[in-house]
Amino acid sequence: MNHKHVLRLMHQMGCLSTAYNRKTRKYNSYQGQVGKLAPNRLRRRFETDRPYQKLVADVSEFRYGSQLMNVSI
Repeated sequence: MNHKHVLRLMHQMGCLSTAYNRKTRKYNSYQGQVGKLAPNRLRRRFETDRPYQKLVADVSEFRYGSQLMNVSI
């Protein structure tokens, strides 16, 4: 039997499941906390009395297509 015929019969008999509908499910790529967080040593105290005492940077990593890109600011 064709899959369309089976789907039509299931629809007539009321056997279709609505729990896993593509329209209701949203894509979620969250995997939980991955890796470990560095301790917050600066604690938002940016003021200093001499230059180059406190230097900060932000490193972000994201996947674009099949490549892994590191961006540091």
